[in-house]
Amino acid sequence: MNESELRAAFAAFVDGLVENAVATELKGCTQQEIAALERAHDCKLPLAYRLFLETMGHSAGRLFSHDHMEVTYDDVLNHNRDSLESGKNDPAEPEAAEFSLPARSVVIASRLREQFLYIVCDDPLEVPVHYVNHWDYVSQQWHPSILEWLRAWEAEAVEVIADGYYE
Repeated sequence: MNESELRAAFAAFVDGLVENAVATELKGCTQQEIAALERAHDCKLPLAYRLFLETMGHSAGRLFSHDHMEVTYDDVLNHNRDSLESGKNDPAEPEAAEFSLPARSVVIASRLREQFLYIVCDDPLEVPVHYVNHWDYVSQQWHPSILEWLRAWEAEAVEVIADGYYE
């Protein structure tokens, strides 16, 4: 997928969020905030993740609100990576001492500070989303792309809305 195709696919994704009542209050990040995140992680974020941040980095409406997810700009900037690596000095978590995030990686989400999703910023457009948890510290590819990760959350959000979660 080239840049224009990715931009169009992301725009269609956002249109679907609006159509399905998931995008109740989207609030994006500024270019200065995105640049600060890149400096903090010493990497250039892929376009797919930049589009997410620009569109909904501070608030993604109902996209993640039905679960205990930390995905906002502040979460990513301030504590997700630290939360993942917090077990490194804990003798109760020997697997943690062996685990390291790859270079140019950014933890983009955490759930209850026990499960983490991260990307490796090695492509300018789109990258896979990886999963690791505090139980075994085994990393695995979770979604083939950021956009597919977001689409999976959209499908889940649409389902919980239809089930009356927000009523």
